[in-house]
Amino acid sequence: MHCIVFANIFLMIALAYYVRHHHLDIKKDNFLNVVQEGGNISLIIAHPDDEVMFFFPTLKLLFDKKKKKELFLFSLSNGNYYGKGKIREKELFNVWSYLGGEKNNCEILDDDQIQDSWNFWDEQHLANVLTDYCSKRNIKLINDPIQIAVCPLSYAILSNFAVLYQIT
Repeated sequence: MHCIVFANIFLMIALAYYVRHHHLDIKKDNFLNVVQEGGNISLIIAHPDDEVMFFFPTLKLLFDKKKKKELFLFSLSNGNYYGKGKIREKELFNVWSYLGGEKNNCEILDDDQIQDSWNFWDEQHLANVLTDYCSKRNIKLINDPIQIAVCPLSYAILSNFAVLYQIT
């Protein structure tokens, strides 16, 4: 009897593992198809520290599949919430350099209205910033808003993609 229960549990875990990895493979393939269509791509993050760790696999994949001159990274703040903004800036530029990114394609915004804090950002202002950023760099693709779920500021970016799409 215990063997049957164990076998059923094992099969359920194996099935869940297969389904999860199959789903991730499909998402990766879809992402790669979009990436390979050409044009400039930018990853837009709220602040450098946590999000670079979370998005490093995506950045690495982009660097493996795209021309470096087509890749951009835009941080909407320097992550100065705990007074370590200058350190976070340096860390971000070091990661970008390590990956082989072009120096001018990694930018950290310094805007008094968009800071790393628990305050909400003005939607229209953020939409204007993103529109300006994307148009100046001929950005055709920005990161998948569904994957932005790291912190409240990331949710602010997510909510503003809708505003940005309405403007453009």
